[in-house]
Amino acid sequence: GEFSTHKDQYHHVLYFLSGHGVGWLDSDEYEAKAGRAVHIPAGTLHGYRNDSRETMTLLTINIPRDEL
Repeated sequence: GEFSTHKDQYHHVLYFLSGHGVGWLDSDEYEAKAGRAVHIPAGTLHGYRNDSRETMTLLTINIPRDEL
């Protein structure tokens, strides 16, 4: 599956628990895999895609814009 690129008004911290694929932060790509943590500042274009047969599971922490 894929979570298409979008922007949010709050910060995210993503922690990938399973699966393997690619993630996007603005025009940059990163490897989305178990054990990886990613900070996404508010207003940043972002998304991710699972390229494996394994279910992609991740923990998402949302932080209000004015709290960082």
